[in-house]
Amino acid sequence: MDVVDVRVPVCYGPDAELARAAVLQLGMAKEWVTGLDAASAERALDRLRATLDAHDTGDGVWFDSRAWLVIAHRP
Repeated sequence: MDVVDVRVPVCYGPDAELARAAVLQLGMAKEWVTGLDAASAERALDRLRATLDAHDTGDGVWFDSRAWLVIAHRP
């Protein structure tokens, strides 16, 4: 068995506003926000906006990404 460490940056959109819309389309994000009261949802969205702004390079909103590719071989 081989394990390969894969690191590839991920772009969530060309700017923070479009990245926010993309993130909020993800099922996980929708569930998190939907389950909050109005004040908590607003705080969460403010934090999301700040995080996306911090990762806006001017050439997209980029985050580091990492995964492990596991390759199994039959004997």
